[in-house]
Amino acid sequence: MVNEKKTQSSDTWAKMEQPMSMLGKFSWLIALASAIVLALLAIPSIRLYQTNMDLYNYYIGLGYPMSAVPFQIAANAAVGQAIMYFIFAGVTIVLIFIYVLKPFSVKCGAKDWEALVADGKKMWIMWIILAVVSWWGCVGVALPAIMLTFVGPGKGRVFGGKK
Repeated sequence: MVNEKKTQSSDTWAKMEQPMSMLGKFSWLIALASAIVLALLAIPSIRLYQTNMDLYNYYIGLGYPMSAVPFQIAANAAVGQAIMYFIFAGVTIVLIFIYVLKPFSVKCGAKDWEALVADGKKMWIMWIILAVVSWWGCVGVALPAIMLTFVGPGKGRVFGGKK
């Protein structure tokens, strides 16, 4: 039964090794696309701010200051949202250059799985941070990290690894 299980997980890795290598090699493009989308999402927020400020000024000009308060609140929320999107895009780009571009993508392209498994904690921390700040931009790091941890070759696997 144990040999059957080892063969089964090595067969799974044999099937997944090439797709994980390609996904890891181009993971920086996925994260970069996510950062660009986040920066583009800030544009409607800025436009929403302008619209709300125009409405705010209109009601203030009419002499209805209490009617203008919701527009001021909405304008402030729009600015906060735009700032959040820009910060998330910036953090994603910084993570791309610190971790994803050189250390992770190069090792995945070279299929240097042992080096990635040895760097397992850092790999998991980076994809979790990317998941928080770039939502779907973490896919290129997350899938290889999960596959290496649970199904990957050699030592370091959580389930079925050589001891």
